[in-house]
Amino acid sequence: MPAYGIVGAQWGDEGKGKVVDFLAEEADVVVRYSGGSNAGHTVINEKGEFALHLIPSGIFRPHVDAVIGPGVVLDPVVLLGELESLNERGVDTSRLFISDHTHIVMPYHIMLDQLEEKARGSNAIGTTGRGIGPAYVDKVARTGIRLGDLLDETYLASRLETVLAQKNRLLTRVFDADPIDFDDLLAQVRSWGNALRPYVASVEQRILDRLPPGAPVVLGGAPRAAHVAGWRARRARCSTSTTERTPTSRRRRSPSAERAPASASRRARSSASSACSRRTPPASAQGL
Repeated sequence: MPAYGIVGAQWGDEGKGKVVDFLAEEADVVVRYSGGSNAGHTVINEKGEFALHLIPSGIFRPHVDAVIGPGVVLDPVVLLGELESLNERGVDTSRLFISDHTHIVMPYHIMLDQLEEKARGSNAIGTTGRGIGPAYVDKVARTGIRLGDLLDETYLASRLETVLAQKNRLLTRVFDADPIDFDDLLAQVRSWGNALRPYVASVEQRILDRLPPGAPVVLGGAPRAAHVAGWRARRARCSTSTTERTPTSRRRRSPSAERAPASASRRARSSASSACSRRTPPASAQGL
């Protein structure tokens, strides 16, 4: 079974969302694999007009699993707002699945993003100030908070205390800003974990299960190639990449999420990659 990756190879606004929505009609799984809440697209259907920034457009298809993968940096406030809006308008969100490895955009990421952009003055990059860049920094630096961490309150408190102490030093000593209160932040993050717990899953295993027998898996990312770090000539605006590889290194695993063996995750990626390289799009999509 093929897997189709929809990649924006230019400067953005290429119509990626429209293509993903079109292919979702015949897909089993639609995956948002990278980016943050600064991207998204508008969907217009019989239920009305919807602006999605994190949830894959496959959520409108009753037969499709809508997946948010580990390459995304997730703003829980934005996601919960989208879920509330969809539920209020009669859209079933029970088929949304989020990887427990997905990194969380924290309030200090948003503060640092805005403060850093202000400090650049005339050399400002033009970020959206939504904390996406700093969240990816923490992901690479191995100091980020993952969605799975939110499900283990004891571990969460310990890790957040360590990370927040570092962030508060940056806020107060470098940017002369107010520190973030630990107890307030911990309460907020715990509430996110409780609200998102029903959606956390081993998404790698779910995709693996569908690769041999099912309909296509559609992979939709957010960033555009000409803006991403490592490719744009100067001052890349996007901190992610147009493609994302699920890490296979050892990681702490949250106790309440289903787990797939690392070997199974590797087989899923290998199968998806080889399928993408050897298959041609369905006849219905060749004219796009």
